[in-house]
Amino acid sequence: KSSGHEFKARVWTEKDRIGIGDEAAVCFEVDLPCHVTVFDCSTDGSITVLFPNRFQPDNRVRPGQVYRLPPEEGGYRIRVQG
Repeated sequence: KSSGHEFKARVWTEKDRIGIGDEAAVCFEVDLPCHVTVFDCSTDGSITVLFPNRFQPDNRVRPGQVYRLPPEEGGYRIRVQG
């Protein structure tokens, strides 16, 4: 059932510029409770699911909370490749 509310999601990186070989962090937030999946589409055509993952297996997210990939407490890193 639609509540008449338009869903909004915001996605950003912590750095304005990211180059090949750099570590990256992707952040996102939503305005309604939902399930989120984040994909990495590589230049070679491969697709990897970044979220959920084995460190963050639950992709249920809450409104008003900023989520970070990878989380501050670590477990993995995202390195930019060509």
